[in-house]
Parts: sequence; C-alpha cells; structure tokens
Amino acid sequence: MTSSTAPLRSFDMYLRLLGYVKPYWKAFALGIAGMALLAASEPLFPALMKTLLDKGFSGQPRDNLWLAPLAVIGIFLLRGVLSFVTDYTMSWLTNRLVFDLRNVMFARILQLPTHTYDNQSTGLLISKVTNDVNNVTGAATSVLTVAVRDSLAIVALMAWLLYLNWKLTLVAVAVTPLIAIVVQLFSKRLRSASRATMHAIGDITRILEESISGHKVVKIFGGQAYEVGRFGEANQRFRSQNMRQAIAAAATVPIVQFFTAIAVAVVIYIALLQGQSAETTVGGFVSFITAMLMLLAPLKRLTDINAPLQRGLAAAESVFALLDQVPEDDRGTSTCDRARGAVKFDRVTFTYPGTERPAVADIALDIAPGETVALVGSSGSGKTTLANLLPRFYHANGGHESPHTQPPASLPPPGADAALGRPGGGHEGPHAQPPASLPPPGADAALGRPGGGHESPHAQPPASLPPQGADAALGRPGGGILIDGAPIESLTLACLRGNIALVSQDVVLFNDTVAANIAYGGMGDASRADIETAARDAHAHDFITAMPQGYETMVGERGVKLSGGQRQRIAIARALLKNAPILILDEATSALDSESERQVQAALERLMQDRTTLVIAHRLSTIENADRIAVLDKGRIVEVGPHAELMAKGGIYSRLYRLQRVVEESAE
Repeated sequence: MTSSTAPLRSFDMYLRLLGYVKPYWKAFALGIAGMALLAASEPLFPALMKTLLDKGFSGQPRDNLWLAPLAVIGIFLLRGVLSFVTDYTMSWLTNRLVFDLRNVMFARILQLPTHTYDNQSTGLLISKVTNDVNNVTGAATSVLTVAVRDSLAIVALMAWLLYLNWKLTLVAVAVTPLIAIVVQLFSKRLRSASRATMHAIGDITRILEESISGHKVVKIFGGQAYEVGRFGEANQRFRSQNMRQAIAAAATVPIVQFFTAIAVAVVIYIALLQGQSAETTVGGFVSFITAMLMLLAPLKRLTDINAPLQRGLAAAESVFALLDQVPEDDRGTSTCDRARGAVKFDRVTFTYPGTERPAVADIALDIAPGETVALVGSSGSGKTTLANLLPRFYHANGGHESPHTQPPASLPPPGADAALGRPGGGHEGPHAQPPASLPPPGADAALGRPGGGHESPHAQPPASLPPQGADAALGRPGGGILIDGAPIESLTLACLRGNIALVSQDVVLFNDTVAANIAYGGMGDASRADIETAARDAHAHDFITAMPQGYETMVGERGVKLSGGQRQRIAIARALLKNAPILILDEATSALDSESERQVQAALERLMQDRTTLVIAHRLSTIENADRIAVLDKGRIVEVGPHAELMAKGGIYSRLYRLQRVVEESAE
C-alpha cells in the first residue's frame, strides 16, 4: 500500500509546486519551447555524420563540400542560442519562485497562532524559509529543466536510432527496465536521507541562534565547551546524512553507466555482424553509435537529478507543512473605530494545551473605561495568561483554538468547589457545580462588592447574567471577554488589537533606528513631529538627542546598544504613538534600577492617563495607586479592591506586600 501511494503523493506535491509557476506561464512556456527545440536539434549532428561518411568519402567529386563545416557551425550556433534562452528563462523563474515562496512563508509565520511559536523552535522556522525553499524551487524548476529537456532529447535521439536500425535500437532499450529499478531503489534512500539532512540543518540553525542570542549566559556560565560540543554533534549529524546522500547519488551513476555500457557493447557486436552482411553502412553505423553515445549525457543528467529531486520533495513536505498550518482564528466580522475601553472578563477559563489544570479559571472582573486595575500574585498564578487572553494571543474558555478542544465553561476543574469554599455535594461528579446564581459565601466581599443593595461604581453583575444573546450568538455555553459589551471573538483581530497597546518587561526592539522603532506604533503614519512628541512624553527625548545620530541612531539587535531603562522608554513612546484606549503593562519596571524605574514610572503615568490599563506587577509598591487590585492565586481571583482596603483585610495581598517590604528593607 505504501509503495503505491508514495509516488502519487510525490506527484501531487510536484503539481502543487508547479502551481506557483502559474502566474509566470509565459516565461514557463518560453522555457519549455526552448527545451523542445533544443531536444529536436539533438539528432542533427548524428544525421550529418551519416551524410558526411556515406557521401563525403565515396570517392566521387562534389562541389558543395564547403556546406559541411558551415552546417556544423550552424547546428552548434542554433543549440547555443536555444540553450541560453532556456537556461536564462528557467533561472529567472527559479529566483522568482524563491522570492514568492519566501514571502508567502514569512506571511504565514506571522499569521500563526501563539501556541505554534511555543511549540516550534525558532531555528527550525528560519531553516524552512532560508534553506528548504531553495531545495523546493530547485525541484520545481532546475529539475524540471533537466527532466523535460533531456527526456525530449532522448525521444528525439531514439526516433533517429529507430529510423537508422530498429533491431539495434531494441537491443539498446532492453536495459531500460534495469536502469529504472536501480533509480527507484536509490530514490527511497535519497528521500530518507534528505529529510534527515533538513532536520539536522534545523538543529544547527537553532543551536546557532540560541548561542548567539544568549552569548552572555554562555560566557558567564562557562558554557563555550558545552555549546561547541552541542553544535559539533548537530554538525556531525548533518555531515553523516550528507554522506548518506552522497553515497546513494554516487552509486547510482556508475551502476546506470555499467548497464548502458553492456547495451553499447552488444550493439557494437551486432552492428559488426550486420556490417559483414552489408545490412548497414559505415555512415549508418557511426551515426548510430554517435547518437547512442549522445544518449549517455541526457541519461546521466536524468539519473543525477534524482538526488536534488528527492531533496526538493522532502523540502516541499517541510514547506507545505508550514503553509498548511491553520492561521490565527480571525472569524470575527465586526470592525470598529476607537473603543471606549470598557473591559469585562466574564467567567473566563483557559487551559494551556497539554496541561490539565487551568491556568486561569472562572475569572470575573469588570474594568471601567479609563480605570487602572493591577493583577498581582505569585509566579504561575495566571497574571500574564490573563493579559494574553485580552488581545486573543490565546482563546479564552479552552486552551485550544479548535472548537473541538474547548471544554464547556460550566465545567470547572476538579477541586474547584473546594477552592471556592463550596461543598462538593453527595452524588455530583467532580466537575459538578451549583447554579451560578448561588455564589459562595463572602463572594461579594472577596470581589470588592458591598453585600447590600447599593453597589459601588466598580461593582459587577452576577456572573449568571452575561450580555443578552452574546453567548447564544457565538454558540458557546457562556463566559468570555468583552470590550464595550462586544465579545472579542466577534471582533476582527485588526479591530481588537488596534485598540490595545502593550509594554512588557521583555522589550522587543528591531535592529533599526530609534525613530523607526518608535514609529512602529503608528505603522508608517507617524511624522517626525509625532515621533518626537511621543518620545518627550515618554521621557526619552533627552537621552535620544544626546546620542551621536540622535533619532537616527541604530539600536542594535533587540536594542542591545541601549540600557534597560532606555529600551523601556522607547517601548513606552511606541505605545504612546499608537494611542490605543486599552493598555497592558506586563511587569514593565521589574528589571530596572531605582533611577531608571523612577523615569520609566513617570513615563508610564503619562501613558496611563485616560486609558483603561491592566497592570501586571511583581513589585507591589509600584501599583499602590491603582484604582483596584485583583489578587490571583492558582488561577483564580481571590481578592479585589484598592490598596488600602486590601491591606486592612489582612489577606493574601497584605501578606505579600508586607513580605516584600521586609525583603526590600533587608536588601537596603
């Protein structure tokens, strides 16, 4: 079964490759026409040899002998022009395919869901775009050139051989099945070795990228020898697989030539016997041998293309595996202008793929437009996960983007009842829960709501009352994230993310100028005045103008030429330029010294004005002035309220805050 389906898969894959040639069919047709004419000219020289020997050496005087050398020159001039046209056209086509495929692959990489980046190495993705695509286009055009041109040449030469002597031709063709068997056997080995080689290249690229980006860690921990050994092992695997390919490719050619030599020897013997009985002439014999020897070159090239063909098909599997990955779910249809900034987490649950315990569970939180809410908690409590759900880097109410992998929001994880202070019940399963209209005792207080009839302006309605029709319209059991009352799944990604700005601890700057990195927030619509205004508001203008090239200073890869505080302020300027109504600050000051933190904090206060802000903080002293603080523990909100109120309660937040103060004071 496998043997029968593998060729079909290869054929289908090759057809898919040729699909990328379709936009350039005129150039492709010109190349094919050149190949056909080039192949048709192959028998001209053997035919000329027959005429020269049979008539030129007959002993009879002739006046047109001068035509013979001109004919030779004309034949090779014609073939030279056709060869140039064919090779240039196919080379142009190859480079065009590399260009197009790389653009398509890069665009697809940027469209992939966040969890794909979590599960694939950067080096492997880079290798696909840089290395695999070259092998693919080699299979699509270079191999095709040889296959078409030389196949047509073989057909033309075989037609001439049949015309000269059909008996000798049948003898020569008798070895063809043996050659086909040899090529088939070595093709499987070449394809297998090609796949392994590409994996080895991916490992080399990954190790190289990790070692270069983490060179300081490598040096400080004395990891040079370890990294050299790791790279050497990957390099050895690459060399070994390359040698497997070389052995298979090198063995194919001499074996094919051996069977061809047997055919030539038999043909010569039979031709000599025919010559004794006057069945063939000297010119006919020389023309036959010449044409037969001319067959060897295209046969050898056809044999040689097996290696690049198998490499190309193996690379095509890798490339198409990337192109066939499902992009981010962007089924939202609602577009929007500028949002007011009201954000609601309505019983939000999320579980990472491959894990059992939800990273966040039953999160219920209303954030009013312009309000600042801080998320605090120990490491792994779900703070960053919650922030990642808002721009739909991950999808709430399930860890997977596929609709088949999302558990109902009404089924919390085992132990949820106990965690919420609810009895588990007698006969209910571990996932059973009481109606949402019966919150656990003290829920109002824990969520910062008064128990009586007069709710605070930040009070939220019971989780049992989602927006009317929202859940039904989306076909889900309930819960989700809403912006201005609209479920974020109903919004296009461009609309959703266009209303959100992000400043994180791990600042990403591109290897470009300071101005270009700030202008990234405006996506090309920012003037120099806009850039400088954003930099001033971010307290970055002074240090930028103090640099030799000012705003045109190159920041280096990931901003390596700047200090941590400078990188943060450029990131803040970028967010200011975007001017989004919703802001996410993910531990934006956690890795800074006191002076840098003071400057960055001042810039952040300017950035947070009139914006709905979600602050993720490790250092609790930085979020004392937040309108509300939500405390997360094991993925659940356990306390909500202003700083003073939470300190007065003496709960988890109070303990965390006092512990940090003790640690900070002892460090001083």
